[in-house]
Amino acid sequence: MKRRNFRVLFAIFVFSSFLFLSPAVCPAQETGKTTELKITPGGSCEEELWEADRRCLNGRCEDAVYLCDRFLERDDACHGDLRGDAFFRRGRAKETMNDFRGAVSDYGLALQAKPDSAKFREALGRGYYKLANQKERLGDFRGALADYLKALELTPGLPEAADGVASIYLEIGNKKQERGELKSAMEDYEKALRYSPNHPAVREAKKNLEERLKYKAAERDAMFTF
Repeated sequence: MKRRNFRVLFAIFVFSSFLFLSPAVCPAQETGKTTELKITPGGSCEEELWEADRRCLNGRCEDAVYLCDRFLERDDACHGDLRGDAFFRRGRAKETMNDFRGAVSDYGLALQAKPDSAKFREALGRGYYKLANQKERLGDFRGALADYLKALELTPGLPEAADGVASIYLEIGNKKQERGELKSAMEDYEKALRYSPNHPAVREAKKNLEERLKYKAAERDAMFTF
């Protein structure tokens, strides 16, 4: 009987010890909240921004945005040449989270801080391209066209943006064909091909419309041949 009592007491002791020590051994983590955002004292300005990059590469881009926010709120020597880099890193984190509007805003601020930066200009151009692509999928063709054109202005060598412009003019031309506005639709197809001369869907649409216009012209001529 005494041995049994001893086993019960020992089990209670072990269980109590586990409950007491477990917070230190396995701390609880709150899902969706930014954690462990302390930077090592004495770390350089560059190290703070590298830490933001590291967080985002590890799937914690919200932490990266927070760290860049905190960096930009400071009023010290770090703000000098690194201000543009902080905006750039924050924009890259937002882009990774598919917040393309926020990314474009931050890339624009980065370029304002360093107007001669080719890296920031290219990032802003690609940001506009991704934002345009998102708007196109949502049916905002006017907004998408404006952003595709902005992307091309910033990064003229971006073929995806040229194809994007062509796809928008193709969509506009198709809608006009449905309404019977054939001449205006042809103008849109021609605009599309100026941006993307080998776009297969546009070339096909233009060819079909040319045949349709020829047929209508032949019909019209037949009416007056008597």
